[in-house]
Amino acid sequence: MEGLPADTNGPPDVLQAAEQLRFAEQLLGQLPEAQAEVIRLRVFDELSLREIAQVLRCSMNTVCSRLRYGFRKLRHLVGERQE
Repeated sequence: MEGLPADTNGPPDVLQAAEQLRFAEQLLGQLPEAQAEVIRLRVFDELSLREIAQVLRCSMNTVCSRLRYGFRKLRHLVGERQE
């Protein structure tokens, strides 16, 4: 399964990783697509900011602002779920 960590130790670890991936995608689905895309490229694909800017054909400033606003929104969404 794409996106699962390679260091899982068996079915329970794979199940937990799959659940975490679904949760992350659910949260990302609540963001504007441009912000979610930048976060996916940074977190899941581990691209540098420069690489993300090249892939998306936008400026580094745009990438940085999308990350900043996207992570801010994610923190808010996670905080709402914990209340």
